[in-house]
Amino acid sequence: MAKLVITSLPFHTGEVGIAYAAIALGAAGGTPPYHWAISAGTLPGGLSLTSDGQLGGTPSAAGHPGFTVRVTDTAGRAAAAPGTFTIYSALAVSQPCASLCSVEEGCTVCGAFGAVSGGLGPYHYLITNDNRPTGMGVSGLTLTGQFPPPGPLGQFDLTVQVSDKFGAKRTVKANWYVFPHIQFVNNAATCFATISPSCSTQQLTYAGGTPGKDPKVVVTSVNAPNYKNVLPVGFSAVAKGGTIYVTIPAQPNNGNWNGTITVKVVDLSPCGPGSNCSSGLATITVRI
Repeated sequence: MAKLVITSLPFHTGEVGIAYAAIALGAAGGTPPYHWAISAGTLPGGLSLTSDGQLGGTPSAAGHPGFTVRVTDTAGRAAAAPGTFTIYSALAVSQPCASLCSVEEGCTVCGAFGAVSGGLGPYHYLITNDNRPTGMGVSGLTLTGQFPPPGPLGQFDLTVQVSDKFGAKRTVKANWYVFPHIQFVNNAATCFATISPSCSTQQLTYAGGTPGKDPKVVVTSVNAPNYKNVLPVGFSAVAKGGTIYVTIPAQPNNGNWNGTITVKVVDLSPCGPGSNCSSGLATITVRI
């Protein structure tokens, strides 16, 4: 009589929540029928092995456990072999723009609208609703290219279905509001001390940028040879509600400050730092 041996353990990978394609374990020799069991270790959660060698179920936990399969025949002979296979975690997606993402016109670095985890690649992406900004492409869960001017409404949306090797599917929705690039409306101002030794001005105005958030005023250059090209002592420039409020107090020791100060406004945009978040330049002419 031929020796009892295990001939086939056709385990394959699986995914949490996806029915495991049933397999039949194989043996030869001995005296059938055979009886199968796990003699050491455990199968991945949610799976079971029947006494006639059928393994199936729906995985409930990810992992790569090891175990021992044992088969016995009617004469009490036995054979054993090690087994292991991987169960991947369930396919999952993030969709940070499902509610709304505000994006500045001209932005090229803020097109990501989702991420994939779990499951088993390669992942496939199917656009099921397409109202993305004109001229922008899609690569996976990222818009490519530059966000265009907002147009009449400034709102766009997109829906993408993600699937993996096991056939799991998840949906990613994205909605964007594109707001105008920040820019100066009036880019020249004067600050002359005509009555008191100090001056102030509200002549610089701007528009666009992140709605409801004030940008930062950045000094880009100073031209005042009589003051060693440094800012007047106590210089202040604050952007608020579309206006830049400039204040220059009286200088120490009755000093005079004559020259120009060049500034720009930098939007605290969710796009992060970059040229698309900064305005052009404005000049403040100062005489005090």
